[in-house]
Amino acid sequence: MSGLTVIGLGAGLGVALMAGAFLVSLRIRNFSIVDVAWSAMFTPLVVLYASLAGGFGPRRAVVAGMVTLWSLRLAAHLYVRISSLHPEEEGRYVQLRHE
Repeated sequence: MSGLTVIGLGAGLGVALMAGAFLVSLRIRNFSIVDVAWSAMFTPLVVLYASLAGGFGPRRAVVAGMVTLWSLRLAAHLYVRISSLHPEEEGRYVQLRHE
């Protein structure tokens, strides 16, 4: 599979995932979850890229594992921060909506 095809598939997956997060945030009227979705989105993207791209398989697996750990750790941190400390929408999103 060509590099451009893999990049295109990743872009399509990213757009689809973020569009879904946007629709959920509209429904619950809290756009703070977009931050959690953005950070978690790297996990399916790296799995896609690692499985479809060429190169040395063990290296692709190690990089995919590192990105997955980073992505899920950041998503969990943001989720805890947003859900427990600030159950209402973050101030920057409130200001964007106001402006």
